[in-house]
Amino acid sequence: MAVSLDTREITKFNKIVDHSKPLPKGSMPSIQAENFQFVHAIKTGSVKAYSTICRVKEQITVFYFPGDLLGLYAIDTHSCPDSMQVLETSNVWRVSFEQLGKLCAELAKLRRQILETMSKEICNKQPMLQLPAKEMPMSE
Repeated sequence: MAVSLDTREITKFNKIVDHSKPLPKGSMPSIQAENFQFVHAIKTGSVKAYSTICRVKEQITVFYFPGDLLGLYAIDTHSCPDSMQVLETSNVWRVSFEQLGKLCAELAKLRRQILETMSKEICNKQPMLQLPAKEMPMSE
């Protein structure tokens, strides 16, 4: 998120970032359980988002890679409609949405970067939704 910022701005940004422990492969990021309060950013690794169709088919909606923000579409509804799964050991940072908003009001470059990231997510999600869903394994 802070790729276009100078050293002083990066220092301000880092003060609002929660650098949590790495998430292991196969785990589910906490974003699904939260009432939307945080923006999550992939520092390293990858995550897939998917929805389940009739409890039988998995429809991948988007893949997230380093630099991507998870679940921006939860801003409006205050919840994440998709399930998420970590595809490899990943570092996912958490930033308070309220603090991020305040910092964006102060740093125009950060605000622009967030808007570009949101636009990118919209563009990336559309083609994934056109792919066929895959059968999920039956649990016993």
